[in-house]
Amino acid sequence: MTRYLVAGVAGLLMAFPIFGQDSLTVNGSGTFSSVVTNPSEALDPPCVLKVTRRGSVTFTGLLTGENGTIDSTTLSNRCGEVPQGPVVVIYRLNDVTVNGKKGGLVIFQRGTFEGVVDSANGARVTSHIEVMGVSGELKGVTGFGIVTSRSVASGTTNTYWCQLQFPALDSE
Repeated sequence: MTRYLVAGVAGLLMAFPIFGQDSLTVNGSGTFSSVVTNPSEALDPPCVLKVTRRGSVTFTGLLTGENGTIDSTTLSNRCGEVPQGPVVVIYRLNDVTVNGKKGGLVIFQRGTFEGVVDSANGARVTSHIEVMGVSGELKGVTGFGIVTSRSVASGTTNTYWCQLQFPALDSE
Protein backbone atom coordinates (compact mmCIF):
# COMPACT_ATOMS: atom_id res chain seq x y z
CA MET A 1 0.00 0.00 0.00
CA THR A 2 2.82 2.41 0.88
CA ARG A 3 4.44 1.80 -2.50
CA TYR A 4 1.24 2.88 -4.32
CA LEU A 5 0.85 5.96 -2.11
CA VAL A 6 4.44 7.05 -2.80
CA ALA A 7 3.97 6.46 -6.54
CA GLY A 8 0.69 8.45 -6.47
CA VAL A 9 2.27 11.40 -4.66
CA ALA A 10 5.27 11.36 -7.00
CA GLY A 11 2.90 11.39 -9.97
CA LEU A 12 1.03 14.39 -8.56
CA LEU A 13 4.27 16.28 -8.00
CA MET A 14 5.27 15.66 -11.62
CA ALA A 15 1.86 16.79 -12.88
CA PHE A 16 1.70 19.86 -10.61
CA PRO A 17 5.26 21.06 -9.90
CA ILE A 18 5.96 22.98 -6.73
CA PHE A 19 7.46 26.37 -7.48
CA GLY A 20 9.52 28.60 -5.24
CA GLN A 21 8.22 31.64 -3.41
CA ASP A 22 9.46 33.92 -6.18
CA SER A 23 7.36 32.22 -8.85
CA LEU A 24 4.46 34.06 -10.44
CA THR A 25 1.00 32.67 -11.21
CA VAL A 26 -1.24 34.52 -13.66
CA ASN A 27 -4.66 33.58 -14.96
CA GLY A 28 -7.01 35.14 -17.40
CA SER A 29 -9.10 34.69 -20.46
CA GLY A 30 -9.27 35.76 -24.05
CA THR A 31 -10.13 34.62 -27.52
CA PHE A 32 -8.31 33.08 -30.43
CA SER A 33 -9.31 32.41 -33.99
CA SER A 34 -7.88 30.32 -36.78
CA VAL A 35 -8.06 30.16 -40.54
CA VAL A 36 -7.57 26.61 -41.79
CA THR A 37 -7.77 24.16 -44.65
CA ASN A 38 -10.19 21.33 -43.96
CA PRO A 39 -9.35 18.12 -45.90
CA SER A 40 -10.90 14.82 -44.79
CA GLU A 41 -10.64 11.14 -45.62
CA ALA A 42 -13.11 8.34 -45.00
CA LEU A 43 -11.99 5.55 -42.67
CA ASP A 44 -13.52 2.17 -41.90
CA PRO A 45 -16.50 2.33 -41.49
CA PRO A 46 -16.91 5.06 -44.14
CA CYS A 47 -19.19 7.12 -41.87
CA VAL A 48 -16.08 7.98 -39.79
CA LEU A 49 -13.91 10.74 -41.25
CA LYS A 50 -10.38 11.75 -40.30
CA VAL A 51 -10.24 15.55 -40.61
CA THR A 52 -6.88 17.32 -40.62
CA ARG A 53 -6.99 21.10 -40.19
CA ARG A 54 -3.89 23.24 -40.67
CA GLY A 55 -3.50 26.99 -40.76
CA SER A 56 -2.77 30.14 -38.80
CA VAL A 57 -4.01 31.32 -35.40
CA THR A 58 -4.21 34.67 -33.57
CA PHE A 59 -4.61 35.01 -29.78
CA THR A 60 -5.94 37.98 -27.75
CA GLY A 61 -6.35 38.47 -24.01
CA LEU A 62 -3.93 36.95 -21.50
CA LEU A 63 -2.04 35.36 -24.42
CA THR A 64 -1.48 37.89 -27.19
CA GLY A 65 0.12 36.96 -30.50
CA GLU A 66 -0.37 36.67 -34.24
CA ASN A 67 0.93 34.34 -36.93
CA GLY A 68 0.90 31.18 -34.84
CA THR A 69 0.27 27.81 -36.46
CA ILE A 70 -2.41 25.21 -35.82
CA ASP A 71 -2.29 21.46 -36.53
CA SER A 72 -5.52 19.62 -35.70
CA THR A 73 -6.76 16.06 -36.14
CA THR A 74 -10.37 15.05 -35.59
CA LEU A 75 -12.22 11.77 -35.96
CA SER A 76 -15.71 12.74 -37.05
CA ASN A 77 -18.17 9.94 -36.25
CA ARG A 78 -21.10 10.59 -38.60
CA CYS A 79 -22.62 7.13 -38.10
CA GLY A 80 -25.32 8.46 -35.75
CA GLU A 81 -27.83 11.27 -35.89
CA VAL A 82 -25.48 14.00 -34.61
CA PRO A 83 -21.81 13.91 -35.69
CA GLN A 84 -19.37 13.90 -32.79
CA GLY A 85 -15.85 12.86 -31.90
CA PRO A 86 -12.49 13.59 -30.34
CA VAL A 87 -10.14 16.39 -31.39
CA VAL A 88 -6.45 16.99 -30.69
CA VAL A 89 -4.71 20.24 -31.60
CA ILE A 90 -1.21 21.70 -31.34
CA TYR A 91 -0.76 25.48 -31.46
CA ARG A 92 2.73 26.88 -31.94
CA LEU A 93 3.15 30.54 -31.06
CA ASN A 94 6.68 31.85 -31.71
CA ASP A 95 6.00 35.49 -30.84
CA VAL A 96 3.49 35.81 -28.02
CA THR A 97 3.21 38.17 -25.04
CA VAL A 98 1.99 37.08 -21.59
CA ASN A 99 1.98 39.47 -18.63
CA GLY A 100 4.48 41.75 -20.43
CA LYS A 101 6.92 38.91 -21.20
CA LYS A 102 7.66 37.76 -24.75
CA GLY A 103 8.61 34.38 -26.13
CA GLY A 104 7.29 31.16 -27.59
CA LEU A 105 4.54 28.82 -26.38
CA VAL A 106 3.28 25.42 -27.45
CA ILE A 107 -0.33 24.69 -26.51
CA PHE A 108 -1.78 21.17 -26.56
CA GLN A 109 -5.58 20.96 -26.78
CA ARG A 110 -7.69 17.83 -26.27
CA GLY A 111 -11.45 17.75 -26.40
CA THR A 112 -14.66 16.66 -28.05
CA PHE A 113 -16.96 18.18 -30.63
CA GLU A 114 -20.55 17.86 -31.69
CA GLY A 115 -22.01 18.98 -35.02
CA VAL A 116 -20.75 19.52 -38.55
CA VAL A 117 -18.34 22.31 -39.53
CA ASP A 118 -19.99 22.75 -42.93
CA SER A 119 -23.49 23.29 -41.45
CA ALA A 120 -25.06 26.67 -40.69
CA ASN A 121 -24.36 26.33 -36.94
CA GLY A 122 -20.95 24.72 -37.29
CA ALA A 123 -19.57 22.34 -34.68
CA ARG A 124 -19.25 23.06 -30.95
CA VAL A 125 -16.04 22.04 -29.22
CA THR A 126 -15.17 21.80 -25.51
CA SER A 127 -11.62 21.04 -24.49
CA HIS A 128 -8.72 21.28 -22.08
CA ILE A 129 -5.36 22.86 -22.84
CA GLU A 130 -1.83 22.41 -21.53
CA VAL A 131 0.62 25.28 -22.07
CA MET A 132 4.43 25.05 -22.25
CA GLY A 133 6.81 27.98 -22.58
CA VAL A 134 9.56 27.05 -25.02
CA SER A 135 11.59 30.20 -25.71
CA GLY A 136 12.45 33.74 -24.68
CA GLU A 137 11.10 35.14 -21.43
CA LEU A 138 8.37 32.44 -21.47
CA LYS A 139 10.77 29.48 -21.38
CA GLY A 140 9.82 27.20 -18.49
CA VAL A 141 6.28 28.56 -18.11
CA THR A 142 3.67 25.82 -17.60
CA GLY A 143 -0.08 26.00 -17.42
CA PHE A 144 -3.49 24.58 -18.06
CA GLY A 145 -6.90 25.83 -19.13
CA ILE A 146 -10.24 25.24 -20.77
CA VAL A 147 -11.66 26.24 -24.15
CA THR A 148 -15.07 26.44 -25.77
CA SER A 149 -15.24 26.85 -29.54
CA ARG A 150 -17.39 27.10 -32.63
CA SER A 151 -15.84 25.59 -35.76
CA VAL A 152 -16.88 26.20 -39.35
CA ALA A 153 -15.22 24.91 -42.52
CA SER A 154 -12.83 27.87 -42.86
CA GLY A 155 -11.76 28.15 -39.20
CA THR A 156 -12.63 28.33 -35.53
CA THR A 157 -13.46 31.03 -32.99
CA ASN A 158 -12.53 30.15 -29.42
CA THR A 159 -12.90 31.53 -25.91
CA TYR A 160 -10.33 30.37 -23.38
CA TRP A 161 -9.38 30.63 -19.71
CA CYS A 162 -5.97 29.54 -18.50
CA GLN A 163 -3.63 29.67 -15.53
CA LEU A 164 0.11 29.96 -16.08
CA GLN A 165 2.97 29.42 -13.64
CA PHE A 166 6.19 31.32 -14.30
CA PRO A 167 9.27 29.63 -12.80
CA ALA A 168 11.04 31.24 -9.86
CA LEU A 169 13.81 33.66 -10.74
CA ASP A 170 17.28 32.31 -10.07
CA SER A 171 18.74 33.93 -6.98
CA GLU A 172 22.38 34.61 -7.55
